[in-house]
Amino acid sequence: MNAALAAAGNDWDWFTYINDDDTLLPGFSEALCEHAQFAAPEPVIYGNVDLIDENDRVLSQVTTEPDPARIPALLQQGISPLMQQGMLFRRAVVGWLGGFNLRYRLCADLDFWLRAYVMNARFHFAAKRVAQFRIRRGQLSGNTRMTEAEQDEIVRRHLPVPVAKWEQRIARWHYRLWNLPRYLARIRARGFQTSYQLLHGEGR
Repeated sequence: MNAALAAAGNDWDWFTYINDDDTLLPGFSEALCEHAQFAAPEPVIYGNVDLIDENDRVLSQVTTEPDPARIPALLQQGISPLMQQGMLFRRAVVGWLGGFNLRYRLCADLDFWLRAYVMNARFHFAAKRVAQFRIRRGQLSGNTRMTEAEQDEIVRRHLPVPVAKWEQRIARWHYRLWNLPRYLARIRARGFQTSYQLLHGEGR
């Protein structure tokens, strides 16, 4: 991705990437077209992501946080409030970030967008299904221990000042309430499984 960005020149406005076994949905282009019409569009866009299996069956919709202001409070509690699939970044933001940090094997995408966040790039939540993330046996993201270790390091690095406990509690309850329909749908379809268990292929 870094090599591609270096070779891309300047003839582009927005950046995204998708893994070769994941999918962009029609909501992705709809979100971009709608957002680009704003007089001053936010430079980072994210939306809703489905988890799918190797046979294209939807397993669950990933829980997300629609209010970007609550992102730090959630991350500091070990809650990842969005997924990279279907995210969009303006060219200026990509230039500020200088590419992906190669020290992270699994969470370079988190490091990328969180650096944008702490640099005060404005985030916009598009309430659309923008992408699908595929769960496969043996995939690198199935390494839960490494994923959590990298995530914890990235959050400590970029958000060194703790959010007040009362703010964390409010953010957590708001997140749980907003995502309640997704939790219930997941329980009906998959039983009692956490997002991490689904993402990392546990409980098959």
